Amino acid sequence: MIRIAICDATLHGAEEIAGQLREFAAKRNRELNIETFRGLRQLGEQLQKRTFQLVILDPELGGGTTGLDFAKRMRQQGYKGELIFIARSGAHALEAYETYPLSYLVRPVSSRRLREVFGYLLSKLGKTPSVTLKLESGGTVVVRAEDIYYIEVFRTELDVHTRTATLVCTGSLAGVLSELPDGEFYRSHRSYIVNLRYVTSVNRYSFVLDNQERVAVAKNRYVEAKEILSAYHT
Repeated sequence: MIRIAICDATLHGAEEIAGQLREFAAKRNRELNIETFRGLRQLGEQLQKRTFQLVILDPELGGGTTGLDFAKRMRQQGYKGELIFIARSGAHALEAYETYPLSYLVRPVSSRRLREVFGYLLSKLGKTPSVTLKLESGGTVVVRAEDIYYIEVFRTELDVHTRTATLVCTGSLAGVLSELPDGEFYRSHRSYIVNLRYVTSVNRYSFVLDNQERVAVAKNRYVEAKEILSAYHT
């Protein structure tokens, strides 16, 4: 599922874009979860709670902070997803590219152009994410992110639990997490990272996986963990 946030000056404008994207996705048998926002404040609040693979913004959206300023702040705060600007003119195009957007489109946006950009997005997201790990015994191994159930750390030893084996590696959880896909993995405890796709429920204080294993959830992250899991399956 691809999570998309659209923030436009009017609800009609946001819904129009959302409708076109849903139509394109249906033809490609891809599932989208699209949320529309009329204000940057509302969008900002949701970005703190969940991850979007794509954010579509009007760079001239006002209200004290422009859409372009908001996008710059998103990048400064570590947003790694894709950005698309849909503007009334090309006046801000050069400055917008400082935020490394997927595209900068000028209204009226043709259906053909939007379809091309969306197709490019699908091709990027279609690549299988992987992470390169340093084995404790020496050498490295490349593991597909989707094959990882969870990772636990003991000092500098990382036990990477995959579909087929547990790999003993070296490194830090923070380092590995930075290489994993945004929104798919969650650091539930100082010693654990879990792949949310395999989590079936959360109890006090652990995630239950579909293979019946449990991954610890820190007490001070319990409420957040429930929200993260709920948002992931929404």
